[in-house]
Amino acid sequence: MLRPARPYVPGERPSPFAQGYNTEWRKISKEFLRRYPWCMEPGCCEPATEVHHVDGDRHNNSWDNLMAMCKSHHSRLTARRRRKG
Repeated sequence: MLRPARPYVPGERPSPFAQGYNTEWRKISKEFLRRYPWCMEPGCCEPATEVHHVDGDRHNNSWDNLMAMCKSHHSRLTARRRRKG
């Protein structure tokens, strides 16, 4: 059963689905994390829980464009990228 979409609130980050992360992406990221269970940030020993798009293109799901990351490192990397614009 599909949930109805939440209305957009200005200033609020859109849902992952609204950003283009669909069912296919969930399958890809789940398999990628199964294959690469540890954060790929050099020196990190934390389990990976998120998958990062290296080139920033969320539609480029080629495995050589993906990087398994822990929540902390992925959040930092994403914040840095957003500040740069």
